[in-house]
Amino acid sequence: MAVSYSLITIKKFLFRCILIAELLVFSWYAVWGSHGIYAMRAMRQHNSGLQQNAAKIKQEIDELKAEIADWQTYPFYQEQYARENLQLSGAQDEVYFL
Repeated sequence: MAVSYSLITIKKFLFRCILIAELLVFSWYAVWGSHGIYAMRAMRQHNSGLQQNAAKIKQEIDELKAEIADWQTYPFYQEQYARENLQLSGAQDEVYFL
């Protein structure tokens, strides 16, 4: 008993096998590939970390800008810095050296 397959049934079988293989490769790439679901999740986490760092840096910049404005507005800050760090004295101050 010989089984004979026609050319059409063989083509259908091969086409279905190739289609299944393509679907498997596409599914694997969509999940674990370089642009897949896992890669996108890692990129989102990295992006949120960068956004948090950017927010911290913006806050520091705002604080520094406020401090610069205080230095330019109030001469007390300049005098305090000169007295403490540069060890300068005012015109009416007495200086003692030990």
